[in-house]
Amino acid sequence: MKKVLRKVLVSVLCFSVIFSYSFYAFADDGVDNDVTDSTPVATEDISTNVSDADTSSEETGEVPSISEDEGLGDSEGTEEGTEEGTEEDAVTDEDTADSNQEAIPEEEPQTLTATADDGANVTIEADAGVLPEGATVKANAIGFFGKLGMKSAIKEAVEENDAELVEFKAYDITIYSGDEAVQPNGKVTVSITGTGLESEGNVYHVSDDNSVAEPVEGSASADEAEFTTDHFSIYVVTDENRPDIAKYVFKDGNGEVLDEQFVKSGDTLVEPKATEIEGKYFDGWYVGDAKIDFSLPVTVTAAQDFYDEANNGVFIEVTPKYVDAVYIYFWDKDGTQIVHT
Repeated sequence: MKKVLRKVLVSVLCFSVIFSYSFYAFADDGVDNDVTDSTPVATEDISTNVSDADTSSEETGEVPSISEDEGLGDSEGTEEGTEEGTEEDAVTDEDTADSNQEAIPEEEPQTLTATADDGANVTIEADAGVLPEGATVKANAIGFFGKLGMKSAIKEAVEENDAELVEFKAYDITIYSGDEAVQPNGKVTVSITGTGLESEGNVYHVSDDNSVAEPVEGSASADEAEFTTDHFSIYVVTDENRPDIAKYVFKDGNGEVLDEQFVKSGDTLVEPKATEIEGKYFDGWYVGDAKIDFSLPVTVTAAQDFYDEANNGVFIEVTPKYVDAVYIYFWDKDGTQIVHT
C-alpha cells in the first residue's frame, strides 16, 4: 500500500511541474512573441526534494509540508519595497515643502522719493518691514499763509536754542499704502535737499494746531537737512543765525562763584549782590581793571563766544573790588542813628 501511495504522489508532483512550466511559457509568448523565456526548470532539485520527502514520509508515515518561510519569501520582499517607497515619498514631500518656503521672497529695505512743489527733493530710507510693501511718499511745501500761522512757535523754539530765526521752510510729508495714509512702524531716515536756505539751522516738528515746535534728532546745513523720525506730519527746516554768546562768571572775594550769566551783544547784565566785608567798602564789579556799568548793553566778540569750540569754553571772569573804609555815624540827641558814610 505504501509503495502504491508513493508512486501516486510522485506522479502528481511531476504532472504539476510540467503543467506549471507549460503555463508560464504560454503566458510569455502571449505578451511578446519575439521574446522566448528559456528559464530552466530545476527538475533535478525538485526530484531530489521529492525523493527526500517520500523517504521521510515512508519512514514516519507523515505527508511532507512546505514551510511558512519558503511560502512568504515574495511577500516580505513586497513589504520591504513598499516601506522604502514610502520613505522616499516622504523625503520628496519634505524637499518640496522646503523649496516652497525658500521661494517666499524676504522683505527688503525701501527707498522712497518725492519732489515738493517748491522743488525740494524728499528721500526716505527705511529698513525692511518698517514700511508697507509698495509704499509711496508725497511732500507738499507749506505756503505763505500756512507758514505765518506757525512762525511764532518756530521763533520761540529757535530762541530757546540761543539763536535767531532768519528763514524757514515747512513740508507736509505723508506715507501712503495704496490710497491710505500710514505711519511707519519704526525709525526712518529723511533727507531734504534743494531747500534754498543758505546757512545752518535745525529741524523741528510742528504740532497739528501749529502751537508748538519741537526740535527733532537731525541737522540742517546750507540747502539740505537730514533727520530721523517714526511719525510723519509737518516738519520745518530753519535757517538760523546763532549770535556770539558770552559767559560771565561772578565770583566773591574768596574766589567762590556767586552767579553765571549768558548774554549776547545788545543784552545787559544783571548786577548780583556782593558779599559784605567788615571794614571794607564794595566799590563795584570789575572785568580786569574795567568797572562794569550795568545800565549799558554789552558787546560780545567772536573770541568771547562761549559756545564756539575753537574758544575751548572761554568765559569772562567778574570780581568784586573792595577798598578800606572809615565809617562815620551820625546820631541825633535821642541816640538815633541818622546816617553813616
